[in-house]
Order: sequence, then structure tokens, then C-alpha cells
Amino acid sequence: MSGFYILDVPEFGPLARVAGQNPRCVLHPAIGGYRYVQFSGAIDIRRQDTGLNEAVWFGCLTGGLDGKINTFEGRHPARGDERTGLNHHVTAGR
Repeated sequence: MSGFYILDVPEFGPLARVAGQNPRCVLHPAIGGYRYVQFSGAIDIRRQDTGLNEAVWFGCLTGGLDGKINTFEGRHPARGDERTGLNHHVTAGR
């Protein structure tokens, strides 16, 4: 299993809500000011589904990541999948 941490503040609440509705994700309760989203397999989270503006969207994974990001762009879904090692390449763009 892989996952990412979301700072438990109102600005990132929509991301936690959308991740929690994904059947491949488990949204854990806040501990130390962060919520952990655990997932298996590949997941897609679309910015438009969260309603986050670009500034918040591009800051949403600053809490940490235990896994791999395949795609992370404003117009396309954030696509993550199971961890296969450390220091994976991240593609970011507008």
C-alpha cells in the first residue's frame, strides 16, 4: 500500500473528501495535523472534482508521499500508484 499526507486544514478538505470517496483509498483520521490517504493500485484524483484552485492544488502533496506520482498536472488527474522504490520522477505542468 502507498499513500500521501494531507494537511488537516479547510483549504485541503475537498481533496480529503474526494480521496475518501475513492474505493481504492482509505482516509485515516487526523493525527498531528495531517490526514493520511492510503491507497492500493493506481488512483486518479482530478483537480476539477476537488474544486481546488491551482495554487492550492499544486501545494496539496507538500505533507508527504509514500508512493509514486505518475502525473500531477492542473488539467489532468493526479495519478499515483503503488511504490516500487524511492526517488521517482514527478511530471508537473500546467
